[in-house]
Amino acid sequence: MDREISPRPKQLKRMLVIVLFTATAIALLIAFRSLIRPSIDLKEVRTAQVIRGDLSASISASGLLEPLDASVIVSQVQGRLEQVIHLNGDAVSKGDTIMTISTPEQLSSLQQLQDRIRMKQSSRQAKQLESQIALAQLASSIELKQVDRQAVDAAFNRQKELHSQGLASKSQVEESEIAARKAEIELKQLKLSLGRNEKLFAAQLDALDAELDSMKEDQRQIQATIDSSHVVADRAGVLTFALSEPGQIIDKGTLLARIADLTQFRVVASLSDFYASQIKRGLPATIDVNGHILQGSVAQVLPEILDGAQKLLITLDDPSHGSLHASLRVSVSIITQTLANTLKVKSGPFFVGAGQNDVFRLESNFATRMQVQLGLANRHEIQVIEGLSEGDHIIISDMARYQHLQRLPLKTPRGVNP
Repeated sequence: MDREISPRPKQLKRMLVIVLFTATAIALLIAFRSLIRPSIDLKEVRTAQVIRGDLSASISASGLLEPLDASVIVSQVQGRLEQVIHLNGDAVSKGDTIMTISTPEQLSSLQQLQDRIRMKQSSRQAKQLESQIALAQLASSIELKQVDRQAVDAAFNRQKELHSQGLASKSQVEESEIAARKAEIELKQLKLSLGRNEKLFAAQLDALDAELDSMKEDQRQIQATIDSSHVVADRAGVLTFALSEPGQIIDKGTLLARIADLTQFRVVASLSDFYASQIKRGLPATIDVNGHILQGSVAQVLPEILDGAQKLLITLDDPSHGSLHASLRVSVSIITQTLANTLKVKSGPFFVGAGQNDVFRLESNFATRMQVQLGLANRHEIQVIEGLSEGDHIIISDMARYQHLQRLPLKTPRGVNP
């Protein structure tokens, strides 16, 4: 006869289902609780320690490297570009010819002026010869007149002696005296004439010399202009610009070439004009050149403000550093103030500006949100005024999505990422 099946296996199966359901529910509850109670993994955020030390407040600016020393060559003549010897990018030495300019008008002017100078020199030579002849004739006339005067004086003295002996009449003595005076006057006139002619001829020669000097100066200027048609490098360096199309018209003042010394550089920095009142000549600066931190100072604040940007020139303590090259963009920090022995912490996205900031301080297995007073800052560090102590560790990543929490559990054991 049939036996009744025992209910025990069914009960075991029912109990197993209940246990699995309960375990699943507990797991879901734990998972749900973790969802509604956020935590954070320190491996996913940046942290920093509050330390004590010096802090320099700075203003950030963008910068561009340019040659420290460069020269510009402009045309001194009007003409046509005849020959191009060196092109943009070529290295040149001092005295190298870069290009030549054809100046036919200047060559014609020089030829005409040289002809005029030769004619003027001939005129001067003729005038000098004329003066020498005239003055020689006057000098000869004076010598003859001096002889005549001596003869007349002798005749006068003789007549006076004969008159005293009764051998000559009074009228004869008077005639001899008149002849002597006349000879004296004529001699004096000749001497005066000689002096006047010497001065006259000297003035005429001086005038001709002045004209010649003026013409020779014009000649030197034209020659210098022609010489400048051979455009030469005034320094050793690299051509950062040079005209390159033979035949083009060149006007006086046209930019022909630019030569830069690519061994030394400076920084042209640009920052918001909001900070213009804080920037002055002499302020120290640090320049980040692809990770190389160089020191420098503000050499000049340029007066122009364009599109809200203030430009300034920064000289480098080491303008020949190996990391420098033309047109490289760099980051600049201009130091406006330095604090000694103050609390500070590394900068990060958590920092919203000077004043009160919400930060998460690490405590055991929690990160606790607290308000702290922050002050001066630069690109790398921020001053801690109050709310934190030396040795505290905080999260410096962006924690905006956790600002509604007072405490935030840590998923990993306490450890600080530097």
